Amino acid sequence: MAKRVLYTGVDPSGYSKEDNFFHFPLVSLHMRSLSVREIKDVFEKIYSYSHILFTTKYGVQSFFRCMSALKIPKEHLEPVFLLAVGEGTKRALEQEGVYITYVGSDETEQGAIRMLEALDLEDANILLPQAGITRAKLIHYLVEKSISYEVIILYDLIKQRPYTEVDLADFDKVIFTTPVAVEAFFDIYDDIPVTLDVLSMGLATRCRIKHYLDLKSKQIAQKV
Repeated sequence: MAKRVLYTGVDPSGYSKEDNFFHFPLVSLHMRSLSVREIKDVFEKIYSYSHILFTTKYGVQSFFRCMSALKIPKEHLEPVFLLAVGEGTKRALEQEGVYITYVGSDETEQGAIRMLEALDLEDANILLPQAGITRAKLIHYLVEKSISYEVIILYDLIKQRPYTEVDLADFDKVIFTTPVAVEAFFDIYDDIPVTLDVLSMGLATRCRIKHYLDLKSKQIAQKV
């Protein structure tokens, strides 16, 4: 019997083929305004970057939405190496009809670093389109290796409360894609049942889950 899966992210398209799949969005995506000068400045010099590193499909969608709104042709990206971290990011780039130079298999911050380690980045200038969430390990790696980079914040992931709660006992597995989804989950539920398998995307998400579970353990210990 297929597991009953609870998906807490924005877009479940990569998982929805599973039987008994239920989309329980605890985050929403909000685009940053194109009136922000920093965003316009980056797109005006888009050809000056040697690489653009996309770490999520939302980064891809937001980036090309800006390209379209600012009427910048995709041909401007032809001299730029486009890097995709994960299959979901790769598919999003393929839908835009652009050439993908390199794909990393692991759609996490650590996966991005492993991919960069395999590339010749001497004299590189990397653009990082992303959400307003700090990717500390990735930035630390670039600084440590003295690789020139620039971050452009195109969107934010915001906690949202669902219209209705679900009974966790009805599910076998829960999928968390971001730390924001974890925070929203624990705004509603006190704990994760031991009967529920947990899939977390990336180290930051796993650490956020551990943080809440450790708090719960301390609370229980204090009551004993």
